[in-house]
This record gives sequence, structure tokens and C-alpha cells, in this order.
Amino acid sequence: MSFAALTLAEAVAGPSVTRQRFYHHLKLAFLLWLQLPKTQGARQLYQHVRPALLRRMPKIDHCLEVAHQHMVHAATSFYATYKTPIDQATHLVLIFVDRVGDFLKWWMSEDGDNEGAGGQSSPGLEWPSGVGRATVPDTVPHTQVTEERQPHRTDSGESFGWIDANQTS
Repeated sequence: MSFAALTLAEAVAGPSVTRQRFYHHLKLAFLLWLQLPKTQGARQLYQHVRPALLRRMPKIDHCLEVAHQHMVHAATSFYATYKTPIDQATHLVLIFVDRVGDFLKWWMSEDGDNEGAGGQSSPGLEWPSGVGRATVPDTVPHTQVTEERQPHRTDSGESFGWIDANQTS
């Protein structure tokens, strides 16, 4: 946790901090001080930080709740926007898993020639033709661009997603 916090602080501070002389040596010494049981640096640091955290606990909790609500909203709107491709990808993954399972059953059969235990043919395990219970549709439906859904473009004209016409920013 302390390494992650230090890395986050480095990212916020920018590359000028990491270019300082002996920075990496000091960082290593600080991390060792924090983590070694003999020095108990993390405990000492927490004793100084804890009162400030307790004073700000309601505000921290409120910020976390707001962030959680925003993440839920973003995830649901992402799924609503990309529902068709997500469902298609899920369908293809399920087909793949089904076919791999059938292949493994075929491969693990005693003779390797589609005959299971007792010399009886296992129905539905002909390899490679007829594999799997699911089928891939001949045509994959694509989302149509309508007046209500237009590609969202950057200033340079690159498309990076869809935006609904009735969606407010």
C-alpha cells in the first residue's frame, strides 16, 4: 500500500521529481523504513495521519459514495451503449468454451477416435465437424447509425464511441 501511494504521488508530482539526484535511493530508504518490522515506520506515520483522517471521515465517505454512484452510472450507460457488441462477444466466448470442452472430451476418449468408455460412440463428439451445441449466426447484426445515435468525434475527427442525440453532457 505504501509503494502504491508513493507511486501515485510520483505520478501527480511529475517527472521532475524522479529526475532529482538520489531520489531513487531516498525512495528505497523511505520504503524500507515504512515496511521493516524493526523500524515500524508505517505505524508511526499512521499515528500522525490518523487524527486528520478521523476529522475528515464524513467528507471522505461522502466522496467515496459519490464516486461509487458515478461508476455505477458509467458502467450501466457503457453497457447500454455497447450492449450488442458485448452480447455478441459473450456469445462467441460461450461457443469457444463449448467447443474446447467437446474437443477435450474427444481428445480424452480411450482410442482417440470418438469412442468413449466401453467402445460406444459418444453422440455429438464428432471432431472436427459437428462440434458444439451452439452455432455461430451467418450474419452478425451491426448497430445502425441513426439520427438518435451518432459517432462521437474528437476535434481531430477521430471517432471514439457513440453518443445519443437526446443525451445531455
